[in-house]
Amino acid sequence: MLRVILIDSVTQEISEQNMEGEMLEVLYKLIGCDMVERAHTINNTNEIYVDEEGLFKGHTTAFGFKGAHQQFFVGKGVVVGVDHAAGDLASTTMTVAEVSKNVAFYCKP
Repeated sequence: MLRVILIDSVTQEISEQNMEGEMLEVLYKLIGCDMVERAHTINNTNEIYVDEEGLFKGHTTAFGFKGAHQQFFVGKGVVVGVDHAAGDLASTTMTVAEVSKNVAFYCKP
């Protein structure tokens, strides 16, 4: 079971999700895309993944993450953990509250 945190800029909700399966497939399903990319390294053990083609899909909502150097991410993002020893993604060590205090939502007028 993988514990991740979903950031949804459309609904402006941040929620914990418990997912089973291969991590790449989990990311595709949660974000709703076919290609993902690591968009931001939060700290040594957590990263944000987003739709690699999100900017081409006409999204009108986005989110920013404190410390991401004024970068905005469109659509949905997923906070996942990093297991450096195994060289793989893992459950996040962050809480919804920790993610929430670092996220700002934006909407295109």
